Amino acid sequence: MRIKTFQIIVVILISLSFSNCARYKKIVLLNDVYKSIDSTSVNHMNAKFSETILKTNDKVFLSLHGLDYEQTESFNKQSRTTSYNDISVFLQSYIIDSEGLINIPILGKVLIVGLTVNGAEKLIQDKVDEYLIGVTVELRLMSFEVSIMGDVKQPNKYLVLKQKINVFEAISLSGGFTAHADLSKVMVIRDVGDYSETAVLDLTNSEIFDNAYYWLRPNDIVYVKPMRSKALSINSQTISITLSGLTTLLLFLTYFQ
Repeated sequence: MRIKTFQIIVVILISLSFSNCARYKKIVLLNDVYKSIDSTSVNHMNAKFSETILKTNDKVFLSLHGLDYEQTESFNKQSRTTSYNDISVFLQSYIIDSEGLINIPILGKVLIVGLTVNGAEKLIQDKVDEYLIGVTVELRLMSFEVSIMGDVKQPNKYLVLKQKINVFEAISLSGGFTAHADLSKVMVIRDVGDYSETAVLDLTNSEIFDNAYYWLRPNDIVYVKPMRSKALSINSQTISITLSGLTTLLLFLTYFQ
């Protein structure tokens, strides 16, 4: 009976060990890189980045910079005393109307829908050059938002002030993963007009760099799935207490046989 009891305890320990190993694989970013012989020199080809195409109702911020402020003042929507912070920039942006136009002081209405941000910036730069010399045009997309949901520390909708952002950077905006996040099953939901696309990404594998969804697009939703252990409320302390109780019970039963 004592031998049988010992065998049961060993089986329990082995089962818990395998369970923890399986869980560990799902909580380590790029787990396969750590397994490589020389992970310090591994190179990965990133997926091709496609620039965002401007569409109606997009919000863009336009600013002209030159040596002489008086020269650009009439073209800028903001004043000399404007404080440049995220909120003021957002409020002073242009909304592309239903005809794909923005109405810029002096220049009038400019058609930018269907262009990339860089393409629209160049178009406006060419128009400004007809009036001014030595002035630089800056155009930024202000309606680039991504929603981060699920098992992250700060789920929310985040404004992206860069032209591009990858899935790792987006999740870092939310404070990173929780202890129960399943990094092998991260879903991206993308609105492509009349329908939505979904893709499940494995962030534990370096093949993510070459995935078409590695680079996020405006209005993407990222959902981080929780592991089953969260639903069962299993953690190291619970496992330790459970194992200790089972071991004590089995030894108790063995002693009184």
